Amino acid sequence: YKRYGSIEDVWAKVAFEGDTFEVSEGTNPTIMHVPKAGANHTDPNMVIAAYACARRKDTGRVVFWVMWKDELERLRQRCLKKAYKPESSPWSTDPIEMYRKSPIIRLRKVLPLTEEVQLLASQQEAAELGVEREREPEFEVMPQPTTLADIAKLSKKRADVEAESV
Repeated sequence: YKRYGSIEDVWAKVAFEGDTFEVSEGTNPTIMHVPKAGANHTDPNMVIAAYACARRKDTGRVVFWVMWKDELERLRQRCLKKAYKPESSPWSTDPIEMYRKSPIIRLRKVLPLTEEVQLLASQQEAAELGVEREREPEFEVMPQPTTLADIAKLSKKRADVEAESV
């Protein structure tokens, strides 16, 4: 995001049970996270949410995206169902890192990013979910002519194109 968009900085964190974690939406959205010292910050079962933040270069404003534990778990289950080897999927081996990464991908929905970055992020998300992205056709698909008049028009159009290229 920093390389291609108007983003100064990006970071993501995971909030655990025992941490102070407050989100305020509305006209002045804010997020506050104070990790609890000495708490277990390695147990995926203790996760309550994950979030990503980005600071815009043009305004200095911080925008964020929060994913709560139920959203993260639904995403995890969807990805594991699509995984070739679910037991070796990063969702199984490194769930906290995957929780941290997921809101970064979703953050693109509220960031002023180039089309290139939007496409890269959506391809990454589609690959994780095992969704085949619809590709742009490599050629123009023309409707089949159904009448003699349509065939005549198509023949004339082809002849005109060939004449222009000569």
